[in-house]
Amino acid sequence: MAEITRSTGASLCSTNPPPSIFCKFTAGEDLPACSQITVKSDGFAWRAAAADFVIGMNAVAASSGEAVGVTRDQRYFYASTIVPGTKYYPSGTVAGGLADAATSGNAVVCIGLSDGRVQQV
Repeated sequence: MAEITRSTGASLCSTNPPPSIFCKFTAGEDLPACSQITVKSDGFAWRAAAADFVIGMNAVAASSGEAVGVTRDQRYFYASTIVPGTKYYPSGTVAGGLADAATSGNAVVCIGLSDGRVQQV
């Protein structure tokens, strides 16, 4: 299994029409842009661990206590190492990150596209 190192320029791809925000939450911790997000029993958004249920990704970074929008079914520029057609899973070692193999029986959250992009599933 390989962890995918998120690019420092990771971001939501420009789309037309503009992406819809699936839901807004309060960040329970600092959330880098393009993190896999889960919501814990406290109702706050957190970076997902491998065993967590991923509800989506955040388009922009948010500090703990700030509002954060979570998207579904969007395309993100993620990393130059993304391989088209590859299934990506929540990382087992990097909270909020992606890996190219499952751990803890987790589900596919993204599919690799060209040019370092991923499509949320």
